[in-house]
Amino acid sequence: ARTLWGRQDPTTLKWTTVAGEMSFDIPDIDNLVNLGTWEAVILHEMAHIIGIGTMWGNNGLVQNFQYLGENAIDVWTNEWGCVGNGPPVETDGGGGTRGSHWDEQCLKNEFMTG
Repeated sequence: ARTLWGRQDPTTLKWTTVAGEMSFDIPDIDNLVNLGTWEAVILHEMAHIIGIGTMWGNNGLVQNFQYLGENAIDVWTNEWGCVGNGPPVETDGGGGTRGSHWDEQCLKNEFMTG
């Protein structure tokens, strides 16, 4: 099981993030740097702050763990070549993963998968 590498706390208004804060697990940073994934972890947490996964529900973009945004469905189908009605949202993991990341079904290890 993966440890908690980082977390974010977006400050939101109804539909948008207005500020955010990131925290990281200090003992894991050297390992993440050595693995070459440190910058991806930072980008992942930054993406949550700007709303990826954290604002989907507020904006009516997820229903039954299925992402409903038209542009994402178009990219999912026509650019990534994935099969299905659109990007599935992660159903596994704890509260910090389930419902706030893409599922690995087609995207495998894309930086916002859970």
